[in-house]
Amino acid sequence: MTQAVLFDFGDTLVDYPLRDHRGQIEYIVEFFKEMAAANLVDLARFSNIEDLANSLNTENADHSTWPFVDRLRSDSFFSLDLSLQAAKELERRICDGVFKRAELLPDALPTLIELKY
Repeated sequence: MTQAVLFDFGDTLVDYPLRDHRGQIEYIVEFFKEMAAANLVDLARFSNIEDLANSLNTENADHSTWPFVDRLRSDSFFSLDLSLQAAKELERRICDGVFKRAELLPDALPTLIELKY
């Protein structure tokens, strides 16, 4: 009997809206512009917001992942000047935006129902 089935987010259960690198960067740029307009982040220390987006969209040199909150609070980005609470809020907002763009794939629900029983 199957105990558990794991799915990744993009292109398994939903159509992932930010498939290519360019789309991801554009989304991050717009996200940070909105957050700056709402006075949630200060972009003054960054000469180019697209460079910021590219850096945030990159894993560590050894290809290991690192949590978004840790990235935001690292010296390369907003440093510890950005509170943990603020970083978590930014993470929630960016994920909410991505999830709102996702569209359920046609076979997802029937597949999940089949797996349930």
